[in-house]
Amino acid sequence: MGVKERRKREKEQRRQQILDVARELCMRKSYFEVRMEEIAEGAEVAIGTLYLYFQNKDEIYATLCEEGLDILNRLIEEALQEKKDSQARLEAIGRSYLTFYAEYGSYYDVLSFVGMGFKQIGLSRELETRITQKSDAAIARLETVVREGMEAGEITGGDSKEVAFFLWGLLEGLIFIHRRGYMNAWSVDLASTSTKAMDAINRGISG
Repeated sequence: MGVKERRKREKEQRRQQILDVARELCMRKSYFEVRMEEIAEGAEVAIGTLYLYFQNKDEIYATLCEEGLDILNRLIEEALQEKKDSQARLEAIGRSYLTFYAEYGSYYDVLSFVGMGFKQIGLSRELETRITQKSDAAIARLETVVREGMEAGEITGGDSKEVAFFLWGLLEGLIFIHRRGYMNAWSVDLASTSTKAMDAINRGISG
């Protein structure tokens, strides 16, 4: 490996280290309480070096959101491979979302911003647009599956966008309850509950 390639790799590693530290800090405290000095200290770089990679904390946060959404969209596309009927495809998307929550919880927390969502932070229009485009892609994939199911007669008539948001809201509601410990207190399993909920919904919307 040449000097140029090694320096490029080291730069990429340092950038990712900064993002990893910022993500952990956002999990432990409020986003508004996280300071650039803390991120620099945790990443073991000078504050001036930090600004060589990111203009400000908002850009770091936006980049974390984009990383998380890239993971979520990848999980959805992988789960949809070779799924034929609408019911199987909807279940695949649901499992992908729960996998994202279970295995990439730090990214889920960054995106949800303690239930507020990234649009409540006050990012610049440019940064918010960057995140929204990838966020909309996941929702659009769900809506497409619903619409195609309606066109194939596998899902009963209605508005595909309304049905998509209903299904998304169902998953978010279950995660909301789980995050607050209610399911554990009642010895209820999130994966099992979500599967049964999706089964019930699929029976209700099946054409």
